[in-house]
Amino acid sequence: MASHLPPLQLLCLDIPQACRAHDLLDAAGIDCQILSSPNACLLAPHCRAIESAETQRLSHLQQALHDTVATLEKTRHAFKSRDLAELRKRLEVLLQNLSDTAASGKTPVEGSAPA
Repeated sequence: MASHLPPLQLLCLDIPQACRAHDLLDAAGIDCQILSSPNACLLAPHCRAIESAETQRLSHLQQALHDTVATLEKTRHAFKSRDLAELRKRLEVLLQNLSDTAASGKTPVEGSAPA
């Protein structure tokens, strides 16, 4: 009884190498799917190996905002400034909005709050 296995998925972002790998695997009789772009990987079932560039930028922005808020919180007693307190609160709201946006799957533009 032969079991049907899903095709091998090979991630290769170098297009010429991806083509070569496909040809070699095909010649060996191995059923394969070559994923040669981040979008192809994101669309493939069970593939989470590559984050999109937008997801990476959002992640870096969230980390920078988190670090900024943490620094403002740590130094709030040293610098008793109403302006810095308000800035920290606005950044916390922005950070929460970005987290909600990421969780909803919307892009930052789609998920941004109205002005």
